[in-house]
Amino acid sequence: MEPSFTEGTGNADAWGPLERFVAEEYIIDTIWAFEPGYRRSATIPVTEQLASLPLPADQPEQCQFMVAETLFAELLSLPKPSFTPVLYHIIIQDLCKIIPTFPPKMAKTVGAMFRAIDRMDVGARDRLASWLAHQISCFDLVWPWSSWKHVMEQPDDAPQRTFCKEVLRKLCQLSFFERVQKSLIEELHPLLPGQAGINAEYVDAVAQEPVFGALKEMLASKKEGHEVLGWIQSQAASASPDVLLRALTVATLERGQKCITHHDVLLKRYALPIRDLVEKAGGEVLVDAAAGVWRGHPQMGPIAIERLLALDLVTPAAVVNWLLQRAAAFGEDDTYEIANVVCEFVCASKEQAIGKREALLRKLREAEAEAAAAGQAATELTEQGRVFEAQQAQAAEASAVEEISIHEAALASADAPVDRCAAITREICLNLCGGLVKAASGGASAAVADRILAFVRKYRAELALDADAVIKAAGTKKTAKSAVAAALGVHLK
Repeated sequence: MEPSFTEGTGNADAWGPLERFVAEEYIIDTIWAFEPGYRRSATIPVTEQLASLPLPADQPEQCQFMVAETLFAELLSLPKPSFTPVLYHIIIQDLCKIIPTFPPKMAKTVGAMFRAIDRMDVGARDRLASWLAHQISCFDLVWPWSSWKHVMEQPDDAPQRTFCKEVLRKLCQLSFFERVQKSLIEELHPLLPGQAGINAEYVDAVAQEPVFGALKEMLASKKEGHEVLGWIQSQAASASPDVLLRALTVATLERGQKCITHHDVLLKRYALPIRDLVEKAGGEVLVDAAAGVWRGHPQMGPIAIERLLALDLVTPAAVVNWLLQRAAAFGEDDTYEIANVVCEFVCASKEQAIGKREALLRKLREAEAEAAAAGQAATELTEQGRVFEAQQAQAAEASAVEEISIHEAALASADAPVDRCAAITREICLNLCGGLVKAASGGASAAVADRILAFVRKYRAELALDADAVIKAAGTKKTAKSAVAAALGVHLK
């Protein structure tokens, strides 16, 4: 792809206001017309339809600009797009494959957004970076980087330079560092993240503890979790739980550094001693150790925290407490991604609980309908003198009634998990936003403040009931309060 592909945009004068409105609605309706999701059975017909839309334009190629602009507008809509972002990723990729002239139109649209990146919301900016990294990784790492090499003349915190660094960081997550480096022009090599690997400095510091060597040796000999716990209780009882938990965590993650699967296997194997030590030392120590081992890695820090949550080795509250201790650094390392991980985790738990309740409700309604139909049939058959068939219908009614009672009992107990997850979600989002926003108002960098506001905006649906508390947590500065209120979509009182 030539650098010129990212220069300029489509001819906007070819479209009148009414034409643009009709075209945009046409494109959006086409996406909605097919099954939501990112399965190929959904994306292929969407792409084929978008490739042949009868849009009103004097120049047919202008339709491609409109398609690209509309897809990006949907992808970057706040607080979240209508569908999962991956759906838009795949649609754009498929359009690039089946329409030879679409890639330059798409690239020019991206170029226009890049030139205006300083005016783009941080949340939308992150989403655009994720899409671009995915796009580049699926097309042999080809991108006209030479048209963006001017970012090296900008300050380190300049929006365009920061955006390029984020794209390259995400790209290294999707590919190999060496391959990305080879595909990138030499001028932009300083923007690449450090090569993937554990934080050797942190591991070496923990390795100074006397218990580390023994634990590492036990893991190397593949001792089971109960054996490690027994050794800790008998041979290392005098050691601090904090020291033991940190040493065991570092030894486990260091040994499982080859891949995420190996990482998970070892965490599951030693879940018993880890949980025992967490109860004594606190989950914050476990989170700090995991984040410390992977500090500087472009991918593994947030993944490690997500796996600790998924395996129930640490509570969301412990992760939040750890984050609040580092509120001033929010956005400057992995803290922003980890904050999103914990909030997405509790939000997913809430949605899962809601889904279970809705499934039970559907089963209850089906059983009620079945009971009503069987009861009516039994009455009609009795009136007709068809005794045997009436008895069968009555038996079916009795069975349906029994199912109703079972579903009602299950439904009564299903409300508690939903309420609990909703309360946890609100509490966690409130605590994070409160602490982090307060840190920003206390003098954090502009980049950190922008990320905090993007975070507030992303979870404003969860924070709607606590808007006053979040605004109050921003401190006494009116500018900070106004910014938080705007992010929440409320008027400052």
